Amino acid sequence: MSEKYNPQPYYQDDHLTIYNADWRELKSHLAQNPVDAIITDPPYGLEEFAKGRDHGRSRLGRANFVDDGWDKKSETSEAVYGMLKESPGILKKGGNLVSFAALERLGDVISAAPKPLYYKTSGVWHKKNPIPINMKIRFVGSLESWVHWVNGQRTGTFNAEGKPVHNFIETGLTPKSEKKHGKHSTQKPLSVMSWFVELLTEPGEMILDPFMGSGSTLVAAKMRGRKAIGIDLDERYCEIAAKRAQDTPPLDIFTK
Repeated sequence: MSEKYNPQPYYQDDHLTIYNADWRELKSHLAQNPVDAIITDPPYGLEEFAKGRDHGRSRLGRANFVDDGWDKKSETSEAVYGMLKESPGILKKGGNLVSFAALERLGDVISAAPKPLYYKTSGVWHKKNPIPINMKIRFVGSLESWVHWVNGQRTGTFNAEGKPVHNFIETGLTPKSEKKHGKHSTQKPLSVMSWFVELLTEPGEMILDPFMGSGSTLVAAKMRGRKAIGIDLDERYCEIAAKRAQDTPPLDIFTK
């Protein structure tokens, strides 16, 4: 792709930029101005896995990640693992990268990261009120994992203020108040994304989410005085994210 390529945003304000595209179409553009952090919740690649299992669809409705067609393992592997391999070129040295991952794919995700990414830790998000699918015959799935790397060095921004921070965050599922403009079937709560934003970036820095979905990373960034770029293939989610962006007042740092 030519270095002169100038993609047109789907939405843009002084703090956030949204692109309706495949992140791979924008990687040369992003490399011209590397970001301070990547915080993302990509597809997990569980469609084929879930189709062969009894996960309670008859009682609780058809699972969107199975039927929507956006979570196929082959396509997900190429997009997500490709993002990890390309991230050293679009992330500043010392920048943090956090990617959510399914527990079933955790080892694959960690091993897919290239050497410039220094593996820091893995952790979990515990959902206090998960959907109780098949709870009479199996454990309720209440955990999702995430992985943290630093680009090109062993340490990056970590705003712990001298206090221990466990690799564990516990919240409820995304509340209805965060879905008033529409929803994504795997939408993360703002409290979860804000936790990473505050710990791993400084006010005014730029965050990239190449698998933006409904825009929780972007909204969290704007609420916490950061800036962000979000990318998603699906125009439906770009529209939801744009409406959420318009409905989110910036932190005072931008107006002082």
